[in-house]
Amino acid sequence: MDRFCMEGSEGCSQEDILLETRDMEGLGLQLELPSGFGPMGEERQERLYPWEERPAILWENGAVQLAGQLTGQEMDSGQTWQAAWALQEMAGELFPEYERSPAYLDERGGLPVGWFRMSMAEREEEHIKAVCAAGGKMVLVTFTYPAGAALQWRSIIRHSFGTWREMDGADQRG
Repeated sequence: MDRFCMEGSEGCSQEDILLETRDMEGLGLQLELPSGFGPMGEERQERLYPWEERPAILWENGAVQLAGQLTGQEMDSGQTWQAAWALQEMAGELFPEYERSPAYLDERGGLPVGWFRMSMAEREEEHIKAVCAAGGKMVLVTFTYPAGAALQWRSIIRHSFGTWREMDGADQRG
């Protein structure tokens, strides 16, 4: 376990945040997340994801949700930024009412991670949608958190991008 922020340390105005390595079984992805993330209960899954084919991973930590899924598309790590850009463009077409950031690429960790942020003012929430290639397939991970906690969660999520790896630990840069 690693500490992302320690209460009382310089630049930290929140509780301790302990990070732990988590395996996303079935997606081939390993990453660090704050401790406390666990499987979402079946009742909440049915309410928040009412369709038949839900994401393979549905975890939560208080008011923060994480959904992880394979998209079914083949992809290598050299296509990560293009995939994030295309996903950001598609989100703009499907949800023009939501503010979106540009697409970004984070190359600090074992896998390049492409991502963008969506702000949903009327829902008082934000999403960070992130893509990477694991096992030759595109993996999509969506973090949803309250807009009021955006500063904290944006930092935690962006930090986690530097920890993403294929579950076997191999560095898969293209």
